[in-house]
Amino acid sequence: MREVRIRAPRERLANGEMELLKQLIRRYPGTSITYLHLGFDDGREAVFLLGDGYRVAPTRASSPKSSNLLSANSVQLR
Repeated sequence: MREVRIRAPRERLANGEMELLKQLIRRYPGTSITYLHLGFDDGREAVFLLGDGYRVAPTRASSPKSSNLLSANSVQLR
């Protein structure tokens, strides 16, 4: 099983963008575990293992970066 890791600064997912990210992830259901890495201004990071409803098919087309919501290096497929 592969995994998908999404990295984003916390402030980037404010004001409704988190909801947009959730909707985008749900468009590509699959079996890969998804982790969300939220970066804070002080350099710390919180890592969240997203629930089964956020498992995805790990393809380039399904990566959240395709929506311009996140930067090009924000999504890693492992």
